[in-house]
Amino acid sequence: MKVRAALGRLRPHSLFLLYAFSLLWLLAACVYFADSSATELDFVRPLLVFGSVFVTGYLLLTRVLGRRIEELPASPLPQEHVRLLLVLLFGVFTAVAIMHLATLGHLPMVEARRSTNDYEIARIRQEGYYNLAVWQRYASDYAIKGVGPILLVLAAHTRSRLLWPAIVVGLFYTVSLFVKANPVYLLLPLVLYYAFTRQARRALLMALLMVGAVGVNWTSSSPDVRNDFGRMVDFATGKPVRQVSGARSMNMDYPGARVVASVRERLVIVPAQVTAQWYFNYEDPARREAGCGYRLLARAIGCEYQHIPTKLYAMYYPELVKERGLTGSLNSGSYIHDFANFGYAGVAVGALAFALLFSLLRFACSNSAPLLCLSLMPVLSLSEMPISTVLNSGGWLLILFVSVLLQQGGRLLQRRRPASA
Repeated sequence: MKVRAALGRLRPHSLFLLYAFSLLWLLAACVYFADSSATELDFVRPLLVFGSVFVTGYLLLTRVLGRRIEELPASPLPQEHVRLLLVLLFGVFTAVAIMHLATLGHLPMVEARRSTNDYEIARIRQEGYYNLAVWQRYASDYAIKGVGPILLVLAAHTRSRLLWPAIVVGLFYTVSLFVKANPVYLLLPLVLYYAFTRQARRALLMALLMVGAVGVNWTSSSPDVRNDFGRMVDFATGKPVRQVSGARSMNMDYPGARVVASVRERLVIVPAQVTAQWYFNYEDPARREAGCGYRLLARAIGCEYQHIPTKLYAMYYPELVKERGLTGSLNSGSYIHDFANFGYAGVAVGALAFALLFSLLRFACSNSAPLLCLSLMPVLSLSEMPISTVLNSGGWLLILFVSVLLQQGGRLLQRRRPASA
């Protein structure tokens, strides 16, 4: 009972704890990368400053704002309006998927499966996104990261018949684009919703669908991983292990080695390496962007906007940009963007803004399992993307709007009735 009571007290702080954990993971990844690459550990300083100010600011703001936020009464959106919202979301989600794939005129995943060249596969994946008009790219981002998760979680929460049609559309859409993270954005909130509400079998089923979709996208993206999955299947079914051609080190000879190496690369090496690349490029104050790295601020102060992730990608990987024609960006969290513009002062101010944001999230989510789960992926994304990206193309702004609408929509309707009368 004491454990359950303690967990109940921590639940309103779930998003804060999740983000704090993601920062600790990034710190551990940076330490591992520094040790394995013989790189100075100086590049973790902005992260340490940000984490310290963020945690301290959140604890202080929780004491000041906590009771006031908890005392705000909820006025939920009526169920008939929730059902209309679900129909609207399903229509928008399906329409965007059809529009996207019809515009391309083919399924990128099928094209990628026919190729054994890593660079050609990367080009196919990028063209599946960058060949769209700008508004179509935003529509796709919002559909996969905002509309889709909201639709699935609300449909599960209200036991709507639209749940399985939406899952089928979402799986087909995300697998067709073969972007590894897309099935996670779409289905992880639903997995956690079922887990939070103690529906273990449904949570397991959704987790298997999500992992299966990621596996398909993963093998479509890399011929080496594709071959390694084949070795794993042969090993599991008792067939002789198929040898990979070419010289391999001993630790890459076991089935699944490429999969393990790919997971390590994506979850540990890449985030830490990108953090180091940002830091060492902007360690010298003379090289910092002084506000020109923020689109709105650049307009206000009259300087040319610098999209730092793309700028750094071109600096560190010029051969991929010039010779291969690939478009890339070194994305990282808001704290390192603040460091690249204003140094440690910017990091501290940004940390205080994040502390205020996470304090207000308690109001937006109101300790509700569906709403907490919907904000989970955006919060996890904050360690690798600036908050402006997460709010906009990451779909979080839409998720927060719907969260407040579901909690306070009844009050809005009550205010409109006298006016209409």
